[in-house]
Amino acid sequence: MFDLDIPDFDSVASQIVDGLAPKFDDTHRIENAWRTNQVERQLATHPQILKTLHYLYGREAFPFQTLNFDRGTQQATHSDTIHFDSEPEGFISGVLSGT
Repeated sequence: MFDLDIPDFDSVASQIVDGLAPKFDDTHRIENAWRTNQVERQLATHPQILKTLHYLYGREAFPFQTLNFDRGTQQATHSDTIHFDSEPEGFISGVLSGT
């Protein structure tokens, strides 16, 4: 377990949730909100997050996509590697947050 020590993380997360809430449609997801939501961009590019990923991967890490859901998709267990992956393989991370 890693403590990323991001000041006011709960407040930052709430700002992202509140800022994106009106933008969800019937797919219940928003792709690449980090391109338009400044708070999400700051989190995606936070130095401590990138430093931790660098440690885990043994190479430079950088954000290239975000995918936010306002609720779970209720899908059965499946693999999304056909849609989401990295080159070379295995250098992708995801965050699941729930209340």
